[in-house]
Amino acid sequence: MAEHEPPDGSDSEPGGGFGIGSFLSTAPRAIGSITALIGAVTGLLIALNKVGILGGDGGTDTTTTTTEMTGRLFSEVTQPMGQVYFDGKTMYVKAAIARHPFKALANQKDALQDVKVSARVKWVSGSNGYGVGFICRYESNANYYLLAVLTGGRYNIVRYRDGKLISLSHGIQENSAVDDDVNDITARCVGDNPTRLTLQANGVTLAALDDPDGIESGNVGVRLGSNESFVTLRFDDFVLKYF
Repeated sequence: MAEHEPPDGSDSEPGGGFGIGSFLSTAPRAIGSITALIGAVTGLLIALNKVGILGGDGGTDTTTTTTEMTGRLFSEVTQPMGQVYFDGKTMYVKAAIARHPFKALANQKDALQDVKVSARVKWVSGSNGYGVGFICRYESNANYYLLAVLTGGRYNIVRYRDGKLISLSHGIQENSAVDDDVNDITARCVGDNPTRLTLQANGVTLAALDDPDGIESGNVGVRLGSNESFVTLRFDDFVLKYF
């Protein structure tokens, strides 16, 4: 993945074409933080016996306890790069500038390690060529994981470490599990040394891998971008589980 400064719906971060290009292979850049705290994430981060977690996707239901959220996990925000706003329980995210991915981070004070993030994500307006992903273990703009799907049936799992991008897994889903308009997306970040990363779309596992050079813990979030113009997506049934 070539690194260069792109001009569009991603974060002024480097990268070539949109697919495994500008949205995903762009070098991180500080875009500000979400400021208004609306609602709160409740519950205790409960560490239980992690036997069965390190091996892969399965086992979490029997070896961990998850928390349920009340209120909004994300705040409404308007920035030059993008916007987060709500209509009832539906969250809308807009990446405003082509080739400058917009990141929205959760109102989560504690650093999380083992998480499962899921939502139904639907295109609303703007570019028909876009990438959307879940962020986990976000320490800073220079250190985090991104698990993303892109139009055209593509996907990518990326690790940013000290501002350097490494694509851990990418490709095209041959059976068209990734839709261009609406997808049920699930991302898991589980374990440490190695970290197990799993990305699913519409019930199909796109990639599952172990990262021996894992990022230990951090925040979660959403990242959206396009090469062509602005793009707006809606997020329904957004669920964060941590254990």
